[in-house]
Amino acid sequence: MNDRSSPPVEPWEDGLRTGGDPGTLEFWYFDTVLDDGSTAGFNFFTRPPTQLAGPLKPRVSINIGRPDLRRVREVIDFRADEFSAARDHCDVRIGPNRASGTLVDGFGRYEINLTGKDASANLVFRGEVPAWRPGPRDGELKPGIVFAWLPFIPYGSVEGTLTYDGTVHHVRGTGYHDHNWMNIDMTKIVDHWYWGRAYTKKYRLVFAEVFGRPAALGSAPISAFLVARDTSIVLGDYGQGIPLTLREGDVTMGPGGQTYPQDLDFNWSGSQGRVHLALRKPSIIESFPVEPGNGWYYRWKSELELTVDLDGAHVIDHGVAVYERLLLR
Repeated sequence: MNDRSSPPVEPWEDGLRTGGDPGTLEFWYFDTVLDDGSTAGFNFFTRPPTQLAGPLKPRVSINIGRPDLRRVREVIDFRADEFSAARDHCDVRIGPNRASGTLVDGFGRYEINLTGKDASANLVFRGEVPAWRPGPRDGELKPGIVFAWLPFIPYGSVEGTLTYDGTVHHVRGTGYHDHNWMNIDMTKIVDHWYWGRAYTKKYRLVFAEVFGRPAALGSAPISAFLVARDTSIVLGDYGQGIPLTLREGDVTMGPGGQTYPQDLDFNWSGSQGRVHLALRKPSIIESFPVEPGNGWYYRWKSELELTVDLDGAHVIDHGVAVYERLLLR
């Protein structure tokens, strides 16, 4: 599916989509790669990701990787009456924490404010690539199964403050924001996924490979691939069977007795040409077990070598990638 065939993303699509009903999950995600060498990621959840049954149980998470790669991670739960969210645009409030923003001419502008025991964040995100909708507006993967992901800021700038170690740090760098909602427990349909974003001076990319449980989603992964040059999307592809392949390199041992590949290669090849991402020398941003079961989450920052052959243009460039692997086993 090419992005040009999809109607423009609208502000209401970043509003509350599930109503917070039992059996559903919704979350608004933001991440940053900052000029001082630090990284940060933030989530606003309607409930814990693997606890869809029962009443609303809102949660926020704060994940900061200091420049020296030491980490601050907080997960804070709140009462149901401490949650509210607008339906016509993004305005999510969980206790004293808030994410708010909208689209202007297709580009997002958002502000987030979070306060934890050991860390806080006050950041403004400005989109430099327009919002992109992979898949249908209702997020249906198959009849009755909603599993939606919508990047409102595939790439943008961020600035503001992070507070940790008792010090306020004034930061700026690159940012990303997406919105996710579903009506099914991820562990019932997903075995594992890779997701990430990457950028060079001219190119910005978002990529994902979701490997489902065959009984639920079939044997082919659900893939998404976005390429933008400066502020324009030049390629957007999504679905099962699109021409995106993933190669995992030799593995190394990580935290918790978990192994992970030292190299990843994504290759897209279609009628417009070819794009190759080589992710090398990953450093762990965060790593922790996922309950219930034997799941595990990894997030890395890595070097990027990018080769683009699209519409007659040939470019080899270098940059940065941030990507994750979620195992649900």
